[in-house]
Amino acid sequence: MIAPNDRGRPGGGGLQSQHPGDGAAHGQGNPPERLDIVGHRPVARLWRSKLTEAQAACAQRRARVLAHPDLAARLCAPPLGYRSPEGWNGFVPPRLCGEQLNASVVRRALVDLATEAMRRAAVPEGVADGDALGG
Repeated sequence: MIAPNDRGRPGGGGLQSQHPGDGAAHGQGNPPERLDIVGHRPVARLWRSKLTEAQAACAQRRARVLAHPDLAARLCAPPLGYRSPEGWNGFVPPRLCGEQLNASVVRRALVDLATEAMRRAAVPEGVADGDALGG
């Protein structure tokens, strides 16, 4: 449960323990103990690792798209509308939002750009697509 902050508003209060013996969960007036998030080192390491992987994937995706002026220019066109191609950090929204398919036109446009950039990266420069595919 997320407890109210010091001003009584939700958020900012940190995670709170809801174990049966903490009192507050049973209306006894004793404030719940804060969970020691830092003490959960394996979880913190996992999150840090996943964050590093995601940042690296975004940087690679961004570099692949920006390497092609025509693809970079599409970042500034609708539906994306970035002021400059360099403003995009390489993030593509997830395919699923909970259990719902993310059908956003922005996501679709970013997926198309990233896919085309990957396709171009897989074909050596100066080789026609048909030549690279053996046909």
